[in-house]
Amino acid sequence: MFLIERFIDDTLEEKGVLWLRVHWFGCGSEEDTRKHSGRLPVAAVYRYCRRKGLLPQDQDMAEQGIDPYEA
Repeated sequence: MFLIERFIDDTLEEKGVLWLRVHWFGCGSEEDTRKHSGRLPVAAVYRYCRRKGLLPQDQDMAEQGIDPYEA
């Protein structure tokens, strides 16, 4: 069983599919792999996307300076 240490980077395909390069806990960088985001833990993918600004925002909330994920 492998544990995710962190996501290194991301690629968005033309069809809108998000792929993430995964660095596995206890493994070297030569063992990093690309994984379809739908096959990874949802909470970890969400945190990564939020940190990288990849999530769409509600325009009304953004104009008011409200973070829609904390509201």
